[in-house]
Amino acid sequence: SRAPEVDLGGCDLYRFVRWLDRNGLALFHGDERIDLDRLPPTDWPAASHGEPEAGEFVYATADALCSMFLAIVDPESTGRSAIQRVEHFRSLEGDEVDIYQFHYTGGESSTCLRPGGLYLLPRDRFRPLSIYPGGPISTEWVSLEPVTPLACLVTTPGDFPFTDRFVVSA
Repeated sequence: SRAPEVDLGGCDLYRFVRWLDRNGLALFHGDERIDLDRLPPTDWPAASHGEPEAGEFVYATADALCSMFLAIVDPESTGRSAIQRVEHFRSLEGDEVDIYQFHYTGGESSTCLRPGGLYLLPRDRFRPLSIYPGGPISTEWVSLEPVTPLACLVTTPGDFPFTDRFVVSA
């Protein structure tokens, strides 16, 4: 929760969840609801890599920013058209660069963005999706069973560092 008694050690929410994902401590699920005790399998968001065995599943990402985006974009205002993607690159010297794409169809951010829940999920309940059959794994994970979250962090558009860089289609 974002209760006053929670101390993030002077870090903002973005830095805290990036620390969690960089250390592989949780998977993430963004949702407009903030009060779920269990996440049920659904058909949204759709996985963009691999083929889940079922049409409904609990979707998670290993990248906190992608799930933060899904948490703050209103699926009703955007017609469930939100797209988030990250590609990880590493230079020969070992430097890491993440390239993100965030996109939704709808109106202005004042009508399409709102607070939502960023759920922290246990990795052992999920399996990763590969980029292509037999290929390397993507950042997307699925569970065919309901999942009990470790925690839910209420996140707002102000918590997300790239709201001024969204690509919005009419």
